[in-house]
Amino acid sequence: MRSRLLRSQKGSSLIEFAIILPILMLVTLAVIDLGRAYATDLFLMSSAREGAYYLMQNPQDTAGAIQQTTDALEDYGIPVEDVTVTATPAGSGDMVTVSVSYDFPLLFGFLPFSTVPLDITVSMPAI
Repeated sequence: MRSRLLRSQKGSSLIEFAIILPILMLVTLAVIDLGRAYATDLFLMSSAREGAYYLMQNPQDTAGAIQQTTDALEDYGIPVEDVTVTATPAGSGDMVTVSVSYDFPLLFGFLPFSTVPLDITVSMPAI
């Protein structure tokens, strides 16, 4: 009786593994994409800070601030043609603002969406 019970359960672990494997792969791929998105978000934040710092020192030079931001984005390897950068000038003592928008493409876009919108805004007081 006992040997017959063991024979009937021989392949059960393989079937359980086959059922669980797609779920584990889905979770692993989602974690990889979330990590990439978070790193890109940090790069966007750093680039926007560089542009805002430049605009803080030169409150009316929005073209220079946008150029500083796009240069920093290129240094991080983010495609500049897919990024929208806006700079808002201000008078002395007011807040200058640099905004960066990017639709982050997912590697594993098998969900209903294939991009994640990342929007960063940095404000600093103008000198």
